[in-house]
Amino acid sequence: MDGVLGAPLLKRLPVWIDPVGQRLRLGDGAVAFADTGAEGLFLSPAIATRLGPIGPEEPVRLVGFGGEQQVKRQRFAGLGLGLGPARVEGIVTANPIFAELQVEAIVGQELLHTHRQLWRLDQRPPTLSLW
Repeated sequence: MDGVLGAPLLKRLPVWIDPVGQRLRLGDGAVAFADTGAEGLFLSPAIATRLGPIGPEEPVRLVGFGGEQQVKRQRFAGLGLGLGPARVEGIVTANPIFAELQVEAIVGQELLHTHRQLWRLDQRPPTLSLW
């Protein structure tokens, strides 16, 4: 199971990720291989505008499982993960995956790998707890 391909199953289960202890646990009885695939922060244009980008944007070419697309790389101030504000670089894209997953951003393990995580994609709205 991998990233978007695993989303239908992961939306039905709580997911615990402990990158420090290198452990993954999915809801009762589930067995899976996890690979987030996302290496950074991907933002829809709408949330990127609300976050208030700082500095100039940089056009870049993004190649991924969805093909090739032109996107913008930009820095954002005050964007934190519940653990204090930080200056974070994000990729702004109008990729249709946002609508399909009903989210405005995809946060990759590059930003999360130092924190234990509880993903509750089975809840409405979905939640992510970090500690």
